[in-house]
Amino acid sequence: QDRYFPTTVASDPPLGQLGTGKARIDTLRTFGTDREDVALHKYFKIGPEGQYSLAFAVEFYNIFNRHAFADPVSSLGSNFGQVLGLAGSPRTGQFEARFRW
Repeated sequence: QDRYFPTTVASDPPLGQLGTGKARIDTLRTFGTDREDVALHKYFKIGPEGQYSLAFAVEFYNIFNRHAFADPVSSLGSNFGQVLGLAGSPRTGQFEARFRW
């Protein structure tokens, strides 16, 4: 089975006729997302009476690099009901150093 839901429940009505089903599938639930973000910060006071400060920071988004599947194709056609990709962003990170005077 390469479909996320049974695709036989939907079809195109004949030309010029209205369908008998719902206009949309409102009970279709898609995939959830799990994502963990982490940030570490460290501050140092330097100089006489701590008048200067130095800050270091490291931040990572989606630290465990969890994948989130895209929603299934909802338009009728050859790919109807298939999940064709991923959603969300991969793990990213940034480093920061800041000097204040």
